[in-house]
Amino acid sequence: MIFSDLDGSLHDSQHGFHPQDLQTLQALPQQRILRTIATGRSLYSAQQVLAADFPIDYLIFSSGAGVMHWPTQSLIHKSHLSTEDITYLLGFFSSYRLDFFLHGEVPNNHYFWCHRFSAQNDDFEARRLLYAGLSTALPPAFLQWQPTSLCSQAIIFVSPEATDFYHALLCEHLPHLSIIRSTSPLDGKSGWLEIFPAHVSKSQAAQWLRHELESHHGLSMAFGNDYNDTDLLAWADKGFVVKSAPESLKAHHTEVSDPRDAGFSEAFAHWQQSFNQANLDP
Repeated sequence: MIFSDLDGSLHDSQHGFHPQDLQTLQALPQQRILRTIATGRSLYSAQQVLAADFPIDYLIFSSGAGVMHWPTQSLIHKSHLSTEDITYLLGFFSSYRLDFFLHGEVPNNHYFWCHRFSAQNDDFEARRLLYAGLSTALPPAFLQWQPTSLCSQAIIFVSPEATDFYHALLCEHLPHLSIIRSTSPLDGKSGWLEIFPAHVSKSQAAQWLRHELESHHGLSMAFGNDYNDTDLLAWADKGFVVKSAPESLKAHHTEVSDPRDAGFSEAFAHWQQSFNQANLDP
């Protein structure tokens, strides 16, 4: 099984998908290899770049909050925060004056509520405007507010300099939840700290899928580019990262080309070669 991140890994924001990578994906079923994209994007956002006939078998979206069988567009798995989790998070955000989004129910979790404490947060505003018409501002007294649907996740938006501090803060104070760090795809530097139920992450969704597909327990490959791929890369039998990935990821996984230079195909060729070599060794 192959699990690939989307943005900055398989997909380049300027050049889209490399033709060679698309050819590689199209050829994988002939080798009985399942193809899964594991992205932090919501389903709505992923569908902006993935056509219904895109050559994959499964989509893990919202960092594992949802899983879809891509050829039939059938939702096969979803997760949500509990009411108690939401109440606790709202109080926590208020105490630390954190700018946040609270996303709705999977698969419609592109709808969200939001609140900004800071006088200025360009990354927060850029994402809110990007999804104009999909957000609802919370009332000032939001501690007494109750969401009108289930909630899949929360996101806080922090400066590059403060990302490490707030990541550590959330991990310390929210040990019962899953905290996923990623870099903003909008400005390429701000920190997004995403908060999910404890059982939600790319690797846990991949493990769930692997367990469901009992006939596909072979070796796995993961391909990524950012902090939110860390657990998936560590979970897979072999992990590959692009040249533009953080040094901390490149130190532990095989480095290949960026998406504009068909890094996915390069990673697959390496993986296939090592797999074939292992079968040949006595």
